[in-house]
Amino acid sequence: MVPIIGGSFEGPGLRGKVMAGGADRQLLRHDGAKNLDAIYELKTEDGVIISVRNTVLSRSPKDGPRYVFSTLQITAPEGKYGWLNDFVYVGTLSSLRPEREAVVIRVYKVV
Repeated sequence: MVPIIGGSFEGPGLRGKVMAGGADRQLLRHDGAKNLDAIYELKTEDGVIISVRNTVLSRSPKDGPRYVFSTLQITAPEGKYGWLNDFVYVGTLSSLRPEREAVVIRVYKVV
């Protein structure tokens, strides 16, 4: 289990901090792939808490490049950010190692 200790996020219409206290559970499969299940909260600049569950598959096939793709469940309270509840989200994850012990998650709304 990897603790989520903070960070930042930004996108169209929202920006804020990743709150400490989340966790990323990692399962190494027999075929060498990794399944990640991360649960954490975002706090927008105006103080609204948004919950995220990010389920990730990381795989390095023998005959191709490594890939890391995810599906995200985003849950926001009704109001300014309620629109986040109406879509399906997919993402990618990239490590910033060795420069930093951090990742960049890019999230895309499926329309």
